[in-house]
Amino acid sequence: MLQLLDQLEASIVELDRAVAEQALVRPAARRLMTHPGVGPVTALAFTLTIGPAERFRRGKQIASYLGLIPSEYSSGGQAQRKCRALAKVAMARKLAVRLYWMLRLQVNYAQLIQGSHAGQPGTFRGRG
Repeated sequence: MLQLLDQLEASIVELDRAVAEQALVRPAARRLMTHPGVGPVTALAFTLTIGPAERFRRGKQIASYLGLIPSEYSSGGQAQRKCRALAKVAMARKLAVRLYWMLRLQVNYAQLIQGSHAGQPGTFRGRG
Protein backbone atom coordinates (compact mmCIF):
# COMPACT_ATOMS: atom_id res chain seq x y z
CA MET A 1 0.00 0.00 0.00
CA LEU A 2 2.83 2.41 0.81
CA GLN A 3 4.48 1.70 -2.53
CA LEU A 4 1.21 2.42 -4.33
CA LEU A 5 0.84 5.63 -2.33
CA ASP A 6 4.32 6.75 -3.42
CA GLN A 7 3.46 6.06 -7.07
CA LEU A 8 0.21 8.00 -6.79
CA GLU A 9 1.95 10.92 -5.09
CA ALA A 10 4.38 11.19 -8.00
CA SER A 11 1.49 11.16 -10.48
CA ILE A 12 -0.41 13.79 -8.51
CA VAL A 13 2.62 16.09 -8.39
CA GLU A 14 3.08 15.75 -12.15
CA LEU A 15 -0.61 16.42 -12.84
CA ASP A 16 -0.66 19.43 -10.50
CA ARG A 17 2.33 20.85 -12.35
CA ALA A 18 0.63 20.36 -15.72
CA VAL A 19 -2.57 22.06 -14.51
CA ALA A 20 -0.62 25.00 -13.05
CA GLU A 21 1.31 25.32 -16.30
CA GLN A 22 -1.89 25.40 -18.37
CA ALA A 23 -3.53 27.89 -16.01
CA LEU A 24 -0.58 30.26 -16.32
CA VAL A 25 -0.71 30.34 -20.12
CA ARG A 26 -4.41 31.24 -20.17
CA PRO A 27 -5.10 34.91 -19.34
CA ALA A 28 -8.63 34.16 -18.11
CA ALA A 29 -7.38 31.56 -15.63
CA ARG A 30 -4.59 33.87 -14.43
CA ARG A 31 -7.21 36.59 -13.84
CA LEU A 32 -9.38 34.22 -11.77
CA MET A 33 -6.41 33.17 -9.65
CA THR A 34 -6.29 36.73 -8.26
CA HIS A 35 -9.43 35.86 -6.27
CA PRO A 36 -8.57 34.60 -2.77
CA GLY A 37 -8.86 30.83 -2.53
CA VAL A 38 -8.92 30.24 -6.29
CA GLY A 39 -5.94 28.26 -7.47
CA PRO A 40 -4.95 26.77 -10.80
CA VAL A 41 -7.36 23.82 -10.63
CA THR A 42 -10.44 25.93 -9.87
CA ALA A 43 -9.49 28.68 -12.33
CA LEU A 44 -8.80 26.28 -15.18
CA ALA A 45 -11.88 24.16 -14.48
CA PHE A 46 -14.12 27.24 -14.37
CA THR A 47 -12.82 28.77 -17.58
CA LEU A 48 -12.99 25.49 -19.47
CA THR A 49 -16.46 24.67 -18.14
CA ILE A 50 -18.21 27.92 -18.98
CA GLY A 51 -16.29 28.81 -22.14
CA PRO A 52 -16.65 32.42 -23.33
CA ALA A 53 -18.28 34.51 -20.58
CA GLU A 54 -20.25 36.42 -23.19
CA ARG A 55 -22.45 33.33 -23.67
CA PHE A 56 -24.24 34.32 -20.48
CA ARG A 57 -26.04 37.61 -19.93
CA ARG A 58 -26.40 37.42 -16.15
CA GLY A 59 -24.82 35.77 -13.15
CA LYS A 60 -28.03 33.86 -12.49
CA GLN A 61 -27.56 32.05 -15.79
CA ILE A 62 -24.09 30.93 -14.72
CA ALA A 63 -25.45 29.63 -11.41
CA SER A 64 -28.18 27.73 -13.24
CA TYR A 65 -25.73 26.33 -15.80
CA LEU A 66 -23.51 25.03 -13.00
CA GLY A 67 -26.47 23.60 -11.04
CA LEU A 68 -26.06 26.03 -8.15
CA ILE A 69 -29.68 27.15 -7.81
CA PRO A 70 -30.86 25.46 -4.61
CA SER A 71 -34.46 24.34 -4.51
CA GLU A 72 -36.62 22.45 -2.05
CA TYR A 73 -39.34 20.13 -3.32
CA SER A 74 -40.04 17.99 -0.25
CA SER A 75 -43.08 18.43 1.96
CA GLY A 76 -41.23 17.60 5.19
CA GLY A 77 -39.35 19.95 7.51
CA GLN A 78 -35.75 20.89 6.96
CA ALA A 79 -33.07 19.30 9.11
CA GLN A 80 -29.85 21.03 10.21
CA ARG A 81 -27.86 19.07 7.62
CA LYS A 82 -30.06 20.45 4.87
CA CYS A 83 -29.33 24.02 5.96
CA ARG A 84 -25.59 23.38 5.90
CA ALA A 85 -25.84 21.89 2.41
CA LEU A 86 -27.79 24.92 1.20
CA ALA A 87 -25.19 27.23 2.73
CA LYS A 88 -22.43 25.42 0.82
CA VAL A 89 -24.37 25.76 -2.42
CA ALA A 90 -24.99 29.46 -1.71
CA MET A 91 -21.27 30.08 -1.17
CA ALA A 92 -20.38 28.17 -4.34
CA ARG A 93 -22.95 30.21 -6.25
CA LYS A 94 -21.55 33.48 -4.91
CA LEU A 95 -18.02 32.47 -5.95
CA ALA A 96 -19.18 31.34 -9.39
CA VAL A 97 -20.99 34.62 -10.01
CA ARG A 98 -17.96 36.63 -8.91
CA LEU A 99 -15.66 34.62 -11.16
CA TYR A 100 -18.10 35.09 -14.03
CA TRP A 101 -18.09 38.88 -13.60
CA MET A 102 -14.32 38.93 -13.38
CA LEU A 103 -14.21 37.20 -16.77
CA ARG A 104 -17.05 39.20 -18.28
CA LEU A 105 -15.67 42.59 -17.20
CA GLN A 106 -12.05 41.47 -17.71
CA VAL A 107 -10.98 42.67 -14.28
CA ASN A 108 -8.95 41.05 -11.53
CA TYR A 109 -10.22 40.59 -7.97
CA ALA A 110 -8.80 43.87 -6.66
CA GLN A 111 -10.53 45.82 -9.42
CA LEU A 112 -13.79 43.97 -8.81
CA ILE A 113 -13.95 44.78 -5.11
CA GLN A 114 -12.92 48.41 -5.63
CA GLY A 115 -16.38 49.04 -6.95
CA SER A 116 -15.14 50.66 -10.13
CA HIS A 117 -18.07 49.01 -11.88
CA ALA A 118 -20.69 49.67 -9.20
CA GLY A 119 -23.88 51.08 -10.58
CA GLN A 120 -23.42 49.58 -14.02
CA PRO A 121 -26.12 47.15 -15.11
CA GLY A 122 -25.29 43.57 -14.31
CA THR A 123 -22.59 44.03 -11.69
CA PHE A 124 -22.40 41.22 -9.15
CA ARG A 125 -23.34 43.37 -6.13
CA GLY A 126 -26.79 42.28 -5.10
CA ARG A 127 -27.74 41.16 -8.58
CA GLY A 128 -26.99 37.89 -10.16
